[in-house]
Amino acid sequence: MNVVTTALSMSRLVRPISVAPMIDVTNPHFLQMLRIISPRYALYTEMIHSNAIINHREDISRFVGVANEDTVVQLGGCDPGNMALASKIVQDHGFKEVNINVGCPSDRVQHGNFGAVLMKTPHVVANMLNELEKASVQIPVTIKCRTGVDDLDSIEFLHNFIEVQLSSSRPPPHIIIHARKCHLQGLSPRQNRNIPPLDYNRVWHTAKKYPQAAFSINGGFRTTESVIEAISKIDGCMIGREVMDNPMFLQQLDRDVYKIPEVQLQSSASIIDNYLSYVNDFLSAKGHGAHRPSIAIMAKPVMMLYQGGLGRRFRRALGEEMILERKNSKDLAIWNLDRVVYRAMEQVNLNQESDEPKYQRASL
Repeated sequence: MNVVTTALSMSRLVRPISVAPMIDVTNPHFLQMLRIISPRYALYTEMIHSNAIINHREDISRFVGVANEDTVVQLGGCDPGNMALASKIVQDHGFKEVNINVGCPSDRVQHGNFGAVLMKTPHVVANMLNELEKASVQIPVTIKCRTGVDDLDSIEFLHNFIEVQLSSSRPPPHIIIHARKCHLQGLSPRQNRNIPPLDYNRVWHTAKKYPQAAFSINGGFRTTESVIEAISKIDGCMIGREVMDNPMFLQQLDRDVYKIPEVQLQSSASIIDNYLSYVNDFLSAKGHGAHRPSIAIMAKPVMMLYQGGLGRRFRRALGEEMILERKNSKDLAIWNLDRVVYRAMEQVNLNQESDEPKYQRASL
């Protein structure tokens, strides 16, 4: 066994590498494209407030999609009873895991008294875990937090937060730590992802101190080498912006971490074909309901597939084709995403030498 294989086999997580929850990014459609690219990773939904789940309990799919074995639903909220009820609803819809957001620093989230501000009141988070039994929640409920908040940034503060959770009646089996503190005042969410320095050693130390839980580390992982180093030290590694910027990074991980032969990896052409098939099935099932997503939302995952000059040309061509499609069929444009995408690919391939396969015009 090599180092990577040994690390994977020793992890207590079924999927040691995961894709982080990202607002306005990890919606059901983006997660479906990631699932098509590779089936090997845990995929976290964007944070959904517990009230949204409760108020739409009959159909939560517009927020979190349909249940898949690889999907973790991230919930935000501050009311322990509501968080437990929302977790039960998620469970009843077939999902296998819930994660509690204790790391988002945005003003809107702070004003709702959830996200990272909850690190200041660890007993409130523990009460959420305590309420799970009363709500008959049986699936794992995990936590994602920061290393600290504002001036509460000592390792003792982090360890106290974790100890309170592990002392609850339903201790979390898995804790994900973003290896940065956050500033609730003075920094935007984007700045909080970059300005506070990373402190990986604090996470390694914490994971060793509390072996009763599995730990994952999040923050700044943009190369396969850094991911491999992380999973050699801890149960799991969570990747965010690199997958957002380059979804095909999952295939780099397939090659370098899981040693998947190149011939077994899907081409971008096949990924797009499969994603468009998903879109057509999804829209056919939705009909013309009020919650039918726009063509821009459905097209966004495809726009993110290509990088560099080819990516810029493709996104420009796709935007032009979307405008043209809206002019020609205003009411039915959403049904013609496949036509829009294939025409954009033709534009790019006709004017650019590329290693990507040439697209044939779809039957129109």
